[in-house]
Amino acid sequence: MQEEYDAIIARKMEAINLMYETFTEDLPVSKLEEISERHGMLLQQQMFWVANNNTKRFLYDLQEFSDWLFKFLELDQLEEEF
Repeated sequence: MQEEYDAIIARKMEAINLMYETFTEDLPVSKLEEISERHGMLLQQQMFWVANNNTKRFLYDLQEFSDWLFKFLELDQLEEEF
């Protein structure tokens, strides 16, 4: 089960990195700061849940961040156009 969580986490992180690399270049500083703040909270959560050996709970937080970033970057609106 742990290997499954690790694989899902790796895929989620790849998707987040792709969103960063592709869609944040032209964002204003204020939006970049908001992303950075939320990402910092995610990293704190990761350290806590990994230290408590609860990868499943970290995966929940990672999914929440990924969903938030997708909407924050307005990629959900692009999806509706197709």
